[in-house]
Amino acid sequence: MNFVKRARLYVSRKCGKSILLLVILLIMSSFVLTGLAIGKASESTQEDLRKALGGKFQVSVNYTEDNPYFIMETVDTGMIVYSEMPITQKVISAIMNVPEIEGYDATSELLLAVDDVIFIPGNIPIKDQFKSMVNTLIVGNSESNSYFTSGQVELIEGQHISDTDSHVAIISKDLAERNGLSTGDTLTLQADSSADVKIIGLYEIKNTDSVLAQVTSYDKLENKIIFDLDTLQQLVPDRKAGFDTATFKATDPAELDSIVEQVKSLSELDLKAFSIDADKQTYLQAAAPLGKLNDLVVILLIVIVVVSAIILSLILMMWTRSRIYETGVFLSVGITKISILGQYLVEVLLIAVLAFGLSFFTSNLIANKVGNELLQKNTQSTIQNKNSVDDNKVATAVTGSAGNGDKIAQIPEVESIDVSIGADSMVQLCFIGLTVIILSVGISGTTVMRLKPGEILSKMS
Repeated sequence: MNFVKRARLYVSRKCGKSILLLVILLIMSSFVLTGLAIGKASESTQEDLRKALGGKFQVSVNYTEDNPYFIMETVDTGMIVYSEMPITQKVISAIMNVPEIEGYDATSELLLAVDDVIFIPGNIPIKDQFKSMVNTLIVGNSESNSYFTSGQVELIEGQHISDTDSHVAIISKDLAERNGLSTGDTLTLQADSSADVKIIGLYEIKNTDSVLAQVTSYDKLENKIIFDLDTLQQLVPDRKAGFDTATFKATDPAELDSIVEQVKSLSELDLKAFSIDADKQTYLQAAAPLGKLNDLVVILLIVIVVVSAIILSLILMMWTRSRIYETGVFLSVGITKISILGQYLVEVLLIAVLAFGLSFFTSNLIANKVGNELLQKNTQSTIQNKNSVDDNKVATAVTGSAGNGDKIAQIPEVESIDVSIGADSMVQLCFIGLTVIILSVGISGTTVMRLKPGEILSKMS
């Protein structure tokens, strides 16, 4: 009779032991399978989050003396600074040709005068010479501008400015109503020279300034005029028209460092004139609870596997010692130790196959609930830690910066993960389970298998 048949007969004859071992293996495999499924769901959610949020890096004009193109001039209204090498459309096009970059937001600001427009007053007094002036925004494409993408303002009439538009502008609904303006009307802007722009859209402010915000009339968001690059070139004909900053979005934050290195190597980009800063914070903060969950799952899996191996080894060791007589008889009739050990292994594997199969159903019942409970606890912990760090930042934004259009970044939260048991998790469970069983059977059988038949019989007596 071979050892497989002996194992099958033993399992069917010892129902009590078999059921107990089935329960133990079922509990262990359910925990392992649940951990594997949660880990896989966490990784999948992180990947989806990376694709949804992307990563950003910003190319900015270097306004320091390290920039050989940096110019500082004194004018009647004060001091102006600019660069003879701004971010041109040629530079933007070269960067957009780098793989994994899917969009950009290029902007400049310019303080200029506007004819026959009455601006909405701020709560900081200003000199008369500035009352007809406003801090304008020059864009490549207003639809991708952060004011609109963040939801701070919304286009409610007309159309956005595209990179092919020329001498057009978008203003706020409040400013239009105050001055009796509408889409199709013309504004005259004054800087080094004058330029006429056609109003093609009106925006509405969704997040208004705090009542505590201290802001001048020329910095109020309601007064901001948004226009195109061609208009800027006409307003300052003696300078090279371009943008001060350009923010580029990468499809995968994990590749952001590599993308930035490729951008730095572009011949169109003079690194003396620009600075490049990568920003992965939005993704990292959003994915922090998932990262912690992943680390926790790995630790739990290691603990579960080690504890399972110890418990299983101890149980099998006790059972093996209770079978000394059986072992001695097998050895006395010429059955090898390897064959006996193989029988012990097959006995456990026969029960394990059933336990692994049943764990698919038990894990499906608990995995999703356990995974989301752990995620919520990690999310709450991350938010508490972040809030303790950000309290001062929020206070500063409310009392000072909000008036200048600075926005407090809203970090999206992952509220839940979809945990399901897949075939790959079952394969991993079988591999882990088989490894644990082989180790446990080997450890438990060693104490008896190293004895000789005579020693076994003497222990029996």
